[in-house]
Amino acid sequence: MQIAIIGAGISGLLCAYRLAEEFEVSIFERENYPGGLCSSVSFDNLQIEKYNHFFSRYDKEIIRVINELGLSGSLSWKKARQGSIIDGKFFDMSRPLSLFGLPGINIFERMRFAAFLVKASIANDGLRFNQQTARVWVEGNCTKNVFERYFKPLLEFKFQNYGDVSAGYLWARIKEGKRNDIGALSGGMGVLLESLMDKIRGRGAKIILGKTIKRIERTLENKWRLYDNESFEEFDCVLCCISLKETVRLCNEELKNILNIPDADYLNAGSYILKLKRPLRQGYWLFVNHKERGLSNVIIDASSVTGNNIVYCRVYRRTGSITERDREKIFNNCLSALRNINPDFDQTWIEKKMFHADNLVEPVLTNEFIDQLFSGGGRVEGFYLPEAMYERHLLKTVNTQAEKAKLIFRMIMERNSNESSNTG
Repeated sequence: MQIAIIGAGISGLLCAYRLAEEFEVSIFERENYPGGLCSSVSFDNLQIEKYNHFFSRYDKEIIRVINELGLSGSLSWKKARQGSIIDGKFFDMSRPLSLFGLPGINIFERMRFAAFLVKASIANDGLRFNQQTARVWVEGNCTKNVFERYFKPLLEFKFQNYGDVSAGYLWARIKEGKRNDIGALSGGMGVLLESLMDKIRGRGAKIILGKTIKRIERTLENKWRLYDNESFEEFDCVLCCISLKETVRLCNEELKNILNIPDADYLNAGSYILKLKRPLRQGYWLFVNHKERGLSNVIIDASSVTGNNIVYCRVYRRTGSITERDREKIFNNCLSALRNINPDFDQTWIEKKMFHADNLVEPVLTNEFIDQLFSGGGRVEGFYLPEAMYERHLLKTVNTQAEKAKLIFRMIMERNSNESSNTG
């Protein structure tokens, strides 16, 4: 069986890693480098990730892959805290008792807030929260005041227009819990990408970088043609390990109707990476919420994980790309957030900085979109679209990509077994 994979991001590479052991696999990537959002960049003589990634103890499948690749010795676990800077004061959110020190809410609200977080954290599937929006869920289980003070700024930061964002998204963020042990590979995600590439090539697969697929067609014989301009290659199966919007652009109207690909808004992302001359503040994931100034930002202080004073300042946009024209505004907002985290901070601390932006980084988890995923939109025999597959933890993480790669492998193995039985 010949299988084509479009996209050599972490999803495509994990799928190829599984499939190349049994089938003839070709991977097509439009960029001249693999990894997508997990790729690394050269930064002041360091190879660091474009977007910081971490592992938790619950990421069983990707940890299994890391062990299979012989990288377990490169995976280290460190204590790291999740914190919120609220009106200039630091709250260690990795400690449940911190809830009782939060300003602006009374003891009754704090108790309801704590119970809400406990209840959410012990639930195992996000689908049960998919009948209401994030706002309705929080206000119904806590109070409107708790939502306005502690959830609305986070949702506005990520989505701007958050009215249709599912309670399932918020549940997934609470469940994810960036606290306690943070796992990271020595050398970053680039080590995992290189090891996957070596293993995939060693299994005979082809990884073709710098090649853009322009069109996908299904033949009358249920084969799949991938066009590069007017020439094409034919395959038995296709995996589109790219965004839903990019996949739709590759399909003609007939194929779009057959596939019924779920419709989704996407977030675009931009990030400043800063190398500082001195530590910012002990903590890993820091959310800045300064009510009086209307300032909200997420700062990832990766120093405890990387061993260097590296800080990620991220921004999201739901409509419209993030461009070079946005850089100054994003940087100034970043500086304000850093001063809220550490009042002694000033711009002279910055030894090196880098900015980059990417489009279509993750779908917005609305109730309608999650329902489409659960009902199986985008599923046709021989065509697989990881981004359209329901995964109970909902968030787009490295571990969920590994889980989906394993599921697709099983589905294709079953299909191949059935075909072999029928021909036999």
